[in-house]
Amino acid sequence: MDLASVILAPVRIPMQIARGLEELAGEASRVRGVAERIDAALPSALSALTALTRVAEAVDITGQQIVSGGAELTAATHAQERRTRELIAGGEELTEISKQLEADLQILRAALPRILQALDTVDRLEDEVETVAETIEPLQGAAERVGRVTRRLSRTT
Repeated sequence: MDLASVILAPVRIPMQIARGLEELAGEASRVRGVAERIDAALPSALSALTALTRVAEAVDITGQQIVSGGAELTAATHAQERRTRELIAGGEELTEISKQLEADLQILRAALPRILQALDTVDRLEDEVETVAETIEPLQGAAERVGRVTRRLSRTT
């Protein structure tokens, strides 16, 4: 330190203190301005926070509904899966029945010509039985009379 600095120190120190106080006052003024802006913005921030809280509550309720709906959807899906499995099992059973019907139908196709031939034979036999009935019918009265005569003769003997 030199002599001029020591001599001027009593003058310079108060000036530096004054400058520091001026800067401090400026900073205090800026802080007050910030505090005033914060105070002015605080009601709208609280209002926004309240609205945000309401939205969060609504989102929470919606989330609960989604969870509940998801549980219902899961239960419905499980039930549908069970029904689908039953349908698949029933489809397999229907396939087996269809195969059996196909086999039976092949047997019927093979036997059909013989069945038709037998029906023709039945038709012919029906005609022949009718002819025999027409022939026997007139003889029935005569046979009854012969029976009566035979009974009378057997009584008399």
